Parts: sequence; structure tokens; C-alpha cells
Amino acid sequence: MKPEKLLLALVATAMLSTAASATTGREAVGMCIDSTASGARCGWAVSKDGSIDVCNKNGCVTCPSATANCTVAKKPPKRQLKYSVTPADRLLNSPR
Repeated sequence: MKPEKLLLALVATAMLSTAASATTGREAVGMCIDSTASGARCGWAVSKDGSIDVCNKNGCVTCPSATANCTVAKKPPKRQLKYSVTPADRLLNSPR
């Protein structure tokens, strides 16, 4: 499976499995960050109400909070994703 599809595939799999293994907002952001190691682009944003939107080129998931279970978003969020990570960002921000 291509790395950029990993986040959506993992969240979709989690949604089909039991609630005990569902993906939380914190886990979705972690998967977004981890997916950039392979060159994928991913971004996320946190709303004032604590909800989290995570998107990559294949789609988005939305999470009511960091500890709540995420669902696949029907459409991308209208707001710009505040945090995005690319492989270049990791190089610029890595300790020397």
C-alpha cells in the first residue's frame, strides 16, 4: 500500500473494527506525522471546541477531541489546516 494512503486506510479499518481499537484524534495526528517519513503530505487543525481535522491527499478524518473516536469526513474542512508536516519540515526542525 502506498504510504500516503496509510492514514485513511488505518482510520477506515479502525472504524470497521470494535470500539476498543478505534482511532482517536491523538492517534490520527500521530499517524499523520509518522506518514511524512515516507514522503507523504499530511495536515491537521484543532478547532476552538477541541475537534480535530486531519487530511492527506486522499481525504480527511474528523475527531470530536483528542481522546474521541474519529470518523471519515464527508467533505474537507472549510478552514485551512494549521499544522502540516512534510519531510523537509522534519529536516529543518531536527536536532543537530
